[in-house]
Parts: sequence; structure tokens; C-alpha cells
Amino acid sequence: MRSSRSILVRSLWWAGTCRPFWITLWGVFLLAAFGWAAGWLWREFGPRRPRLSPERRQVVQALLPEVLRDLHRARGGMRRLVVAPFINDTTGYVTEFLRERLEQTGLFDVADRSLAEKVRWKLNLSPGPAEPLDQQLARARRRGADAVLCGEVIALESLDGQSLCRLRVTLAGVADEGVRFEKIYETKQTAIFGGAAGLGEELPGLNPTQRLLGWALAVLLLPILTVTFIRQVLMRESNWANFCALAIYTTVDGLLAALLVGASFASLTAGLVFLGLLGLALLYNVTVMTQVLRTMA
Repeated sequence: MRSSRSILVRSLWWAGTCRPFWITLWGVFLLAAFGWAAGWLWREFGPRRPRLSPERRQVVQALLPEVLRDLHRARGGMRRLVVAPFINDTTGYVTEFLRERLEQTGLFDVADRSLAEKVRWKLNLSPGPAEPLDQQLARARRRGADAVLCGEVIALESLDGQSLCRLRVTLAGVADEGVRFEKIYETKQTAIFGGAAGLGEELPGLNPTQRLLGWALAVLLLPILTVTFIRQVLMRESNWANFCALAIYTTVDGLLAALLVGASFASLTAGLVFLGLLGLALLYNVTVMTQVLRTMA
């Protein structure tokens, strides 16, 4: 086994003398640069979803328990439910908070959003005009649902320390294509700061230090736990195999960095931090593979 040269030198030598590799690398770089630029332009100049004030979020949360109790009484034998976007829910908060509460309480087996709905939500696009109830029921039938929950945000406002929420909630059955339950809810509340922060904030996330430590632990353990795979790669005595192994490990480390550390590439600093972490991961992976190679010599 040619153990005189390190894994990094051998892999870089192969990459530098392989023309198809550079062509592929340049294509991947251009594709990544185009994706980053498109994402940055959309974040900066694309549509933005309005945000609810804490007062309006609190009044919605105060109204939901009554809605859930009424839906529990009206559901009958219906279990699988499609939650349609509420009319005039410009922030999406009412629809998503109601969906979340239904999932948590287990009153219904809530169907996941469609791919089109997920894309529109991620891109901050409006859900579009509300479909007629018969079209919503037909769509729910194709998805194997028993009922459709829809409605309208009639009023959701806060002024002079008073918050008002008025909703129309409709539960329709797929089997008989009829409205099983419909009611207009209204509640008023004095604005109180410091309440529940809203959707996605009920469970506190990890702080940046904990995320960084979690990433570092994953990077340290990944090659150690898969040392058998590294040995099998090194036994092939192939520069291409070594390079692919390094690329796989470093790519996984990069994905973990994006997920755990939260690199969004929205700024130059975030991009530099991500590249720094990726460089450290590559150096560590090279060190581990080199040490394994020496033990096999």
C-alpha cells in the first residue's frame, strides 16, 4: 500500500489532473451560485408575509379552545380532516395555529398540506382565491379525507388596548357533501404582553452555542462510528475512492451545519462562517483517514 503520501495529497493530486472533475466542479459551482443568488433576490425583493402583533396572536389563542370543543361535538364519525386556508387570513397564522392545535389534541387525523400549498407557504405567496366548498370537498375525497374545515377571518384587529377576533368556522362532510357545523365566533380581549409568542415558538429552540456543539459532536463521531467503511475504502488503493469518501463525509458535515447551526447564507458573514466550519470538517476527516491509513500500513 502506498502509505508515504497522505490521503489529502493523493486526493488533491487526482482531482488536479482530472479534467472531467474540473468541468463537473465548475458546473456545480455555477449551479450553487445561481441558486444562492436566486434565493437572496427572493428574500430581499420577493413578497413578505405580514406578521401579527402579540395582542392579535393572544386573542386568536383565546378563541381557539371554544372552537375545538365545538368541533369535538360536531365531528361524529369523521376522523381524517383537510384544513383549507381561511379566507382573509393574510398572515396564515389562524389557519396554521388551528391546524397545529388539531394535530396536538388528536381530535382529527389532519392531512398534510399539498405540495403546492407548501411551496406557496415557503415562498410567502398568497394562497389565492378561496375555492367553492364543492371543489374543496372533491379535492378532499381524492385525498381520502372525511371532512373539510374551512372558514373566514372576519375581523382580527387591535386598537386602543383592545383586541378583537371574529371567525367563521365551517365543518363539511365529504360523504354527504353537506355542512355539518358552522358558527361565527367572536371574542374581545385587553392587550396583555408577554403571552404565548405564537406558532413555532411554544417549544424553545436550541441556542447558537448548543447548535454548534451538537454539530461538532456529530462531525467528530461520524468517521469514528464508520471506521469500517473508511478501511474498506482505503483497501481499494484508489484515489477516486478516497476523494469520493472525503466528499461524502464533508457534504454530510455541510448539511448538518446548515441544519443545526442554521446557516442561511443571507449575509457574507453567514457564508464565511459556513465555509470555515466546512474547512474544519474537511481537515478533521482528512486527519482521521490518514490515521486509519497509517494503522493499516
